[in-house]
Amino acid sequence: GGVDMSSTDKQGEQTKMNITKGADSMNATVQRPCSISESIIQSCKEVQLMRQGKLPKKTWKELKEELKKENEGAE
Repeated sequence: GGVDMSSTDKQGEQTKMNITKGADSMNATVQRPCSISESIIQSCKEVQLMRQGKLPKKTWKELKEELKKENEGAE
């Protein structure tokens, strides 16, 4: 099987993924609130605020729980 990922929007706001395993095929559309570069810039700003003590840091356990909740909500 293979993975074919193609952007459906020049700004990266919507990405179509076609994942094939054997005879099975799964199509999913991922909605992004912003482009990938905007997301990276926002993440860097958040890290900077955390280092300055203006934004609380998350523990590894808190991050895992947050990601788990996001995955459950997406299904």
